[in-house]
Amino acid sequence: MKPLNIRKLTCLAVLCGITGGVSAQESPWFVRAGVASIQYQSDADITVGGGPVPGAALNLSDSTTLAAEIGYWLTPSAALRATVGIPPKTRIEGRGTVAPLGQLGEVKYAPAMLTGTYSFDLGAIKPYIGGGIAYIHVLESKDGAVAGLDVKSRFGGVLQVGVDIPIDKSWGLFVDFRKLYWKTKATGTAPAFGGAPVKADLKPSPFVVMAGVSKRF
Repeated sequence: MKPLNIRKLTCLAVLCGITGGVSAQESPWFVRAGVASIQYQSDADITVGGGPVPGAALNLSDSTTLAAEIGYWLTPSAALRATVGIPPKTRIEGRGTVAPLGQLGEVKYAPAMLTGTYSFDLGAIKPYIGGGIAYIHVLESKDGAVAGLDVKSRFGGVLQVGVDIPIDKSWGLFVDFRKLYWKTKATGTAPAFGGAPVKADLKPSPFVVMAGVSKRF
């Protein structure tokens, strides 16, 4: 009986080693990192002293930052992804009838997104589509032509498409496109109008393009 027990233990140890190796190769976790370009298609309704300003509009300057994503494959095709970025800054500039005021302020914010995607295996490339939620946390608002500028943090929706380009079993490249549906409010006062209160319902609606490298563990 003793030699048989030894054989069983040896076989069990070998089997565990093989299983462990397969599990390590097929880990569901992955990370991606790269450069993200944030391009705004901003719209806003602006009031000064409680009344609407005809022809007034705002423009948010485009931003570039570094972003990272951690993901988990639920199935070979479906994945959950959490994305964060180094907080970018954007300038809020007057357009239309408020263009003479120039820069109204500047905002620094921390974006975070949670999305689900479905991938299609086309051999050399793996395109995917998906969507989810975003939270834009405003870290800092700097005054310009608007004093006491305050921009609110808000949740929003995300649509996502992209393509993964595998290099080997662990490494790859990717290009990712996202559309954020995000509304927020900005308030302050306008010294140029005798300190009248200013309020803007902002629809930044940024389009985010991200490209970089991916690693599967």
